[in-house]
Amino acid sequence: MRMVDPYEGSHPEDLLSPYALDTLSEGGSLGIEAHLELCRSCSEEIASLRETAARLIASVAAQVPPPDLRSRLIASVGSRV
Repeated sequence: MRMVDPYEGSHPEDLLSPYALDTLSEGGSLGIEAHLELCRSCSEEIASLRETAARLIASVAAQVPPPDLRSRLIASVGSRV
């Protein structure tokens, strides 16, 4: 059975970044995945976006929040309610 491209020759540029970062809905992801099966340029763009995201994550040192952060946030929110 031949795969059907839901974008029929167009490229869903505005959805590639959200897809690469796993922020699309399941339905949106399925449409992109079907397109990626047939579109080499979009597949390469996804690979590049994921590589860039991984490099950005690796370049930032993990931060440990101060121990009293939770209580300060709760107090701050409580005073505004």
